[in-house]
Amino acid sequence: MDGSVLAFKAYCIEYFRRRHEITGREAMSIFKKYGVIGFLERHYEALHQLSMDCIIDDIDEFIAVRS
Repeated sequence: MDGSVLAFKAYCIEYFRRRHEITGREAMSIFKKYGVIGFLERHYEALHQLSMDCIIDDIDEFIAVRS
């Protein structure tokens, strides 16, 4: 895996954690439960060009559809 993709996923987890005021462990649990890591990998080329606020909005929507 490309190091930039890995760094992007880590940054998304951290930003998600901060926005939702949860722990890193809780964020990872949510990402695993809903397949967010795969979503980030599949759509990296499009997502990494957006602002982090837009990316987290997309992640929130992705999770909501699967809840």
